[in-house]
Amino acid sequence: MGGTLIGAVSARPHLSHDGRSWSRLAGSLQFLLELLVPSDYPSVRHVPYPSLHSFVPARCRTLVNRALAAGRMAGVVMAINGCAACLKKQREIDQLTEELQRLRQKLRYQERQAMAGFFGSATPSAKRPVKANIPPSQLLKRKGARPGHPGVGRHAFDASQAERVVDMAPAAGERCPNCDTRLEDKGMAGRAVLESCPVKAARVLYRLPKQYCPRCRRTFQPRAPAVLPKSLYGNQLMATATTMHDLYGIPLGNVCEQTALGPGSVVEVFHRVARLFAGIPERLIQEYRQAPVKHADETGWRTNGHHGDAWLFATPRLSLFLFRQTRAASVPQHVFGKPWLPG
Repeated sequence: MGGTLIGAVSARPHLSHDGRSWSRLAGSLQFLLELLVPSDYPSVRHVPYPSLHSFVPARCRTLVNRALAAGRMAGVVMAINGCAACLKKQREIDQLTEELQRLRQKLRYQERQAMAGFFGSATPSAKRPVKANIPPSQLLKRKGARPGHPGVGRHAFDASQAERVVDMAPAAGERCPNCDTRLEDKGMAGRAVLESCPVKAARVLYRLPKQYCPRCRRTFQPRAPAVLPKSLYGNQLMATATTMHDLYGIPLGNVCEQTALGPGSVVEVFHRVARLFAGIPERLIQEYRQAPVKHADETGWRTNGHHGDAWLFATPRLSLFLFRQTRAASVPQHVFGKPWLPG
């Protein structure tokens, strides 16, 4: 049974059907043929694959068929040949085939990236370099609601809802500008318009009556409404300027232009509002500590080129923002406090 097998098996070593290496499968097949082919049979050098069974005894062909079937299931190409040049060519073919598959995969990736964007299917529609055209079936669809559907557009208000009524002068006077005929009166036409008033500081003078009691020797005088003590600016103006700058992020110069106030006056308004609400953050911290569910986060916040950090401490009912020059643990320790918090 110690026959001679002079051959070479060329395949892709990394491809396998059941996870095992093809080299192990080829080695097992070679060892099996060496055991099964008798020594009196001629050598199997240069024997093509279909003629291999003529050299194997009938009693051993079942085992050989199983071994060869396993090679075919692994998706490999076998060549039992002793030619060194053929083996070299087959190896070059395998290398070029692997290189071709790698280049095809790279090309498909670049095509998908060019169509869908850098993040593939997760790329936002606004960031995609190429946007697909609308299907023809949707182009034929009419815009808007179906005929007979009640409209939901803006409706003009009537005269009873108007906050201000302005009477305009006649456009042509009493006579026709073309033929000088006396014009007849046809009533009034209403033109409803939604308008906003400019945010300007209005000069308001409150006349406060003074009363004196000769018996108590006391003077009684009412206070001006919605004005802080010894303040030149009304509460509405202070609230408007603070909201524009701190809530909506309008620059200080635009705030001064819209309110007709100087920069120093607006800054003084901001400082006074800050002093009035100086104790509010501590009250919010106390409420934050008692909440059963808490959230905290921080991020970088540069101001005038200087590094800083913005801290957020939030609950379902409130959001507390702290702007500090550090992201150290001292900031959350101040908010959380030393006692153990609920939740």
